Amino acid sequence: MNKAIIKGFIIIVLFFILYLIGKKTYSSLYSIINGNTDIDLADFSVKLNGVDITNSYDLTISDIAFTNSHASSNVVSPGSIGQFNLSLDTSNTDVAVLYTLSFDDATSNNNKLLTIKSVSIDGLSVQLVNNEYSKIIPLNEINQIKSIIVTVEWISNDLIDNQDLTSKELISLKLNVKQYNG
Repeated sequence: MNKAIIKGFIIIVLFFILYLIGKKTYSSLYSIINGNTDIDLADFSVKLNGVDITNSYDLTISDIAFTNSHASSNVVSPGSIGQFNLSLDTSNTDVAVLYTLSFDDATSNNNKLLTIKSVSIDGLSVQLVNNEYSKIIPLNEINQIKSIIVTVEWISNDLIDNQDLTSKELISLKLNVKQYNG
């Protein structure tokens, strides 16, 4: 029985020694990190005809080139057809862009004289739905300037042609540009 007591005593002493060794080598991990994030924010800068429209911009279309065989050059009259160009520049943008081009013309507003005849973007004809066109510019195309050509026409109409036109407007457009999140 002495052997069993000695073995038990030796085991208890070993556990006690291991406990003391383990107690001295135990440590708690605790750290505090202070710092700032260093992540670049995406840029969103859009220009229309060279003017920054990122926040807001009122566009006046004054450079419509009209052709009419029965009127002086670059004046508008019934039967005139004209064109104007828009340049949409998203090259300083780091995100995909969704733009919507909306027209208010004689087909939807009796106070307008001109009607949209056609719209082309980068040489491709586009179809307007309710005088509106929307397009996503994906990331791989944001460094390209979009060339938009709008052709308008004053459709001759005796009811309009014989009115006082001083209160009438030619046409108006709205361009909405925002980040595409889809």
